[in-house]
Amino acid sequence: MPRPVNFRRLWTSRAALAGDAGTIAMVFPHLMSVALRQGGVFTVEQARSAGCSDAEIRQCLRSGAWTSVRRGVYAEGRTASRLDEAGGHRLACAAAVLAYRRSDPVVSHESAAVMHDLPLLTETSALAAPSLTSDRREARTRPDVRLHAAALPRGHRTNVAGGGHDCGSYGL
Repeated sequence: MPRPVNFRRLWTSRAALAGDAGTIAMVFPHLMSVALRQGGVFTVEQARSAGCSDAEIRQCLRSGAWTSVRRGVYAEGRTASRLDEAGGHRLACAAAVLAYRRSDPVVSHESAAVMHDLPLLTETSALAAPSLTSDRREARTRPDVRLHAAALPRGHRTNVAGGGHDCGSYGL
């Protein structure tokens, strides 16, 4: 089983910081630390708060320094391109948590198993969209995320080391 990607090492490696992309990453170290706390992703608002202009954001996206994981949520491009299926799903989960952060979701179901490196009964590639659970939203499925509704007492949450987001512990 492949090991989880060490986002801190990839963000700070010389290869990841080469060229224009590296200039942006080195100029905005606060943004790097935000991404590291959030499983390798950051929002456009966080990039702006770190001092990135819209032109610099566009430049990072055009050059491949950053990649869009979902609308308004980005990751470092080279890191994202190196991920295996499980790593890509972890990144998608981190992006979904950010996108739905107002409802205080947790990664749940099969997605939580992937976050905890637990074996699945199906292939990781069969996971079409991240599963999130929140006690503030109705259950629904969208093409990019499966939202579930359930009571989520604080004692039923676990934090995946280095991921910066909670997973529901139901059934784990």
